Amino acid sequence: RNDRWRVSGSPSGKSLAVARITGVSDAADRGIRIVSVASLAAAAALPVATWFLYPGHPVFFRFSIIAGLLAIVRHRANIVRLLRGEEKRIGSKKG
Repeated sequence: RNDRWRVSGSPSGKSLAVARITGVSDAADRGIRIVSVASLAAAAALPVATWFLYPGHPVFFRFSIIAGLLAIVRHRANIVRLLRGEEKRIGSKKG
């Protein structure tokens, strides 16, 4: 058995704890209801969460930085719409 990759606790419990610690769920709690805000917050929080969940694994941390930056770069159109106040909210009518 290869136990060196195991992290104690359930994955869903860790996800909730990390979301609460890093503030990712704060957008939902405040009723912002913009998916891209939550996505950007998750991308920014990924390296922080990886640092705490996988200490001693610098490869995971480096990958999380790259993945987080890639997600932010891919959301640049959403960032522009957010800055203009044009980003659609969850439940808003299309059009």
